[in-house]
Amino acid sequence: MPDLTLPDLALTVPDLRHEPLNHSGKRQEENEARQKRKDEQRSKSALKRTRADLSSDELKKLIKGCFARQHYWARRDLVAELGNPGAKLLSDGLDELCVKVTKRGNHYGDYQLREHLRSGLPAAAGGPSSAPMP
Repeated sequence: MPDLTLPDLALTVPDLRHEPLNHSGKRQEENEARQKRKDEQRSKSALKRTRADLSSDELKKLIKGCFARQHYWARRDLVAELGNPGAKLLSDGLDELCVKVTKRGNHYGDYQLREHLRSGLPAAAGGPSSAPMP
């Protein structure tokens, strides 16, 4: 009769222990990433405010320069171009120099230089933003 004994099998039991959780290290990495994002945002906002305070005369010259390049400007584009000169100062300058377009069309809500100021400027560059209103 054959021998029915089982061969000696080396049973290996997998190690069920887990790596220790590193909550403090993970939290530190997250805090460093958060601080890095805050620093980047601070530097971006500092770039927006790099233009020194402008007098109203300097601002008016800059506005005229913008309108020499392009006939119509949205307020937000002027703010971006002029470096956020201040709401009150910009409003006063735009009220003096410009007319807000209130007719329906492509340039509704944009600003256009007043007629008596437009005559002294060179022709603005062509393009869809400088097309005359119908």
